[in-house]
Amino acid sequence: MTLSLYIHIPFCSSKCAYCDFYSVPLKKTDSYNLQKKLIDALLIETETRLSVLEKVSLQTIFIGGGTPSILNPDLLSNFLIRLGKITAGLCKNNIEFTTEANIGSCTEDFLDAASSGGINRLSLGVQSFDTSNLEQLGRKCGTADIFDSAAEIRSSWPHSFSIDLISGLNRNYIEDLEKAVRLNPDHISAYQLTVEDGTPLHADITAGKKKRPSDTLQSSAIRGTCSFLKKSGYSRYEISNYSRPGMESRHNTRYWQMQSYLGIGPSAVSSFYDQAPITRTENIRDVIKYIDAISKGDNDDLRSTEILSDFDFLVEHYLMGYRMTAGIDETIFQERFGKHSSFYIPETIAGWQRKGLFCRSRSALTSRGLMFLDRMLADVYDELSSNKNP
Repeated sequence: MTLSLYIHIPFCSSKCAYCDFYSVPLKKTDSYNLQKKLIDALLIETETRLSVLEKVSLQTIFIGGGTPSILNPDLLSNFLIRLGKITAGLCKNNIEFTTEANIGSCTEDFLDAASSGGINRLSLGVQSFDTSNLEQLGRKCGTADIFDSAAEIRSSWPHSFSIDLISGLNRNYIEDLEKAVRLNPDHISAYQLTVEDGTPLHADITAGKKKRPSDTLQSSAIRGTCSFLKKSGYSRYEISNYSRPGMESRHNTRYWQMQSYLGIGPSAVSSFYDQAPITRTENIRDVIKYIDAISKGDNDDLRSTEILSDFDFLVEHYLMGYRMTAGIDETIFQERFGKHSSFYIPETIAGWQRKGLFCRSRSALTSRGLMFLDRMLADVYDELSSNKNP
C-alpha cells in the first residue's frame, strides 16, 4: 500500500481568527512536558498503525498544525530521530518531507533540527506581509518587519521552500505577491479567505465588527494572482497553488488525486482508498484526551471510523480532481470505476463544454472555468444524485 503520512502538531502561540483547524494555544506553564507527552504519543500511534498495514511504501511525510515550529527544537530533533527509526525501510527514495512553520517561531534552532532530521521542504505561513491585513486576520507573527524575517528564514533554509498567502484581502494584494516572489520560493499557495462558521472572524462579521471579503475583489484577485505569478515563472497546478517546474507539493497532490494517507495526532484524518471497504478514520479533537487514549491503548476513545459508500467515493473524486488544472487523473479513475469520468456526468460535461469552461480531452476545467469551480461541483453532485451512480 502506498501512503502519505500526515502528523498533526496542534500547538500554536495564539488562535488565528479565521482558523477552523484543531489547534490550542501553548501555555508557558508545563509547555515542555506537554510537548514531550504529545511527541511520545505521536510516535506510539505512528508505530502502532504502520505495523498493522501490509507492504507500506511511504510516498510523502507532512508535519502540519497548528504551528510545528513552536516545538522545542531539542524535542523536535529527538522526535525526528525516533520517527526515522520507525519509518526506516518504508520511505521511497527522495521522499518529500515537509514541515509547516510560522515566521514568529521559525528560529535557527528549529531550522537546524528540521534539516538534520531529514525534512527537505519548508512551508512558511506568511499569509500577508501587510500588518493591517494580519490584524484583520487576528494573526500575531511577533515581528515588526515581516519581509526581513522571511528573507532571513529563506537564507537559512537550504532545501525546498514554499510560502502561504491569503489573497484578496484588499486591493494591494499584488504587493504581497511581489514580496513573496522576491524571496525566490519554489512554491506559492495563494488562498482566498474562507469565513468558517464557529471562528472568531465569523462571529465578528456576524456582529458587524468586520466586513466579509468582497466577492468582486476576491474574483479579481484570483485573475490577478494567476497573471502575475505566470509572468514570474510560477505555473498554476491547483486552484490556489503555483510552483516552479517540478516543484509542486507532492503531498497535497496525493490528496487531490485521492491517494491513501495516514493521519497521526489529535483531530488527524486517515483515508484508505485501496482496500475494501473504503475506510476513513478521525482522531479525537482534544490533545489531552488523545494522549490519555494513546497511553491506555484505547482505540474506541481515540478515533471514530466511517465506511465510505461507492457513491461518496465517486463524488469525492470529482470534488478533489476538478481542483487540479490537469483535471481528474483518468488512470486512477478508470482503474477504480471502470469508466471514463465523463460517463457518469454527461449532461454536466456537455453543458460546461458548450460554455467554453470545460475541456473534455483533459477532463479538466479551463482557466476561466476554475473561477466557477463551486458551481460546477454543485452541478456534478446534482447529476450524480439524480442517477445514483455508480
